[in-house]
Amino acid sequence: RDIQIIMAGNVYNPGSYTLNGNSNIFSALIVAGGPSEFGSYRSIDLIRNNKKIETVDLYQTFIFAITNFNTRLRSGDMIFVNPVEKIVTVSGSVKRPGEYELINDENLSAAVLFANGLDKYADTNNIKLQRILDGTIKQLPIINISQFDNISANDGDTIFVRSFSFRSVEITGAVLNPGTYLMNEGDNLFDLIDEAGGFSKNAYPFGGVYENNEAKNINRKASDKLYESF
Repeated sequence: RDIQIIMAGNVYNPGSYTLNGNSNIFSALIVAGGPSEFGSYRSIDLIRNNKKIETVDLYQTFIFAITNFNTRLRSGDMIFVNPVEKIVTVSGSVKRPGEYELINDENLSAAVLFANGLDKYADTNNIKLQRILDGTIKQLPIINISQFDNISANDGDTIFVRSFSFRSVEITGAVLNPGTYLMNEGDNLFDLIDEAGGFSKNAYPFGGVYENNEAKNINRKASDKLYESF
């Protein structure tokens, strides 16, 4: 039979709802629009007879695919969405940049984990932690990402991981291995030619054409200047 429950706290549409008797916390959250922008995804309480009988962490489902919605709701139950406590921003060379909620005494390494870890371009020697301390924004030195295992999160923390400045360059024509290559910052055209196996037997080294945005602009300016001289 149908049941009546109450959605309260930091939920988009608080109030009383009539649900199917097989409903659980997740289905009730969907009906009420989920946690609001001020609501926690990690601390949602099921209150029955004025007692908290269960707390749900939606990150366990959304990030780790662990379902924990086995408790069937009853008439008179209240689902209370607690306010969010700590939001940490992770950006730069991670696989899923974004804002993540941390709870209790979770360390900053949890935020990096929620961001699916570092990507293959990450410069692990160039990581920044920005934190609000005493009313000012400060940069805390991070020598190695393993330091995050021992740093508790503060609300408003920002983690930035720099990417190595690789260059994706295409080389075609009379070289042994034409194609697209990932080059280090500072590499030049001769490095690219070497990476492609060098010139082929019939190559004309003085007949190369270099194409990029800067060369395009120079060529346009040269054409304009030539036109003006005429």
